[in-house]
Amino acid sequence: MGEYEPLVYGFPVNQLFDMLLEIRDQYSETLLKKWAGIFRNILDLDNYSPIPVTSEEMYKKVVGQFPFQDIELEKQPFPKKFPFSEFVPKVYNQIKEFIYACLKFSEDLHLSSTEVDDMIRKSTNLLLTRTLSNSLQNVIKRKNIGLTELVQIIINTTHLEKSCKYLEEFITNITNVLPETVHTTKLYGTTTFK
Repeated sequence: MGEYEPLVYGFPVNQLFDMLLEIRDQYSETLLKKWAGIFRNILDLDNYSPIPVTSEEMYKKVVGQFPFQDIELEKQPFPKKFPFSEFVPKVYNQIKEFIYACLKFSEDLHLSSTEVDDMIRKSTNLLLTRTLSNSLQNVIKRKNIGLTELVQIIINTTHLEKSCKYLEEFITNITNVLPETVHTTKLYGTTTFK
């Protein structure tokens, strides 16, 4: 006798599950390619200068897009500047959009919430460690990049590194899987940005 396959309504389902996993992996790769283009566009259009704000409204808009708190900066009069450039809130929000895209796809796979959480975290890790990392390396390797831009990239990546805990909380909130769960994958963004 061959390998035993569980039967549901008289049909073997192992091959169907394998096919679903294959489709999931292909979709994840498709998303990663799409976001590589999005990141490249954001980084190409960035001016690599701190974001200037001239009003409370502008200040609140930036902190509404990116989790940033600095008591000293809050106390300063307007006009003032955030330490990071525009690519920080833009990249951060695109990472969240990627997470939503992974969640949307997983809704039709009938996976447990733990499996969905794990899939999203693994895909997000690939986004951070491979896609975003490669995009940043390509910017750094440009011949026309100056010292000022390099310093700004270091400042920007430091702020993105600090935001990884908020991305983990974001995933936890949309999947309802607590971080203490045994199988919860951690985001490796902090090592990527270092």
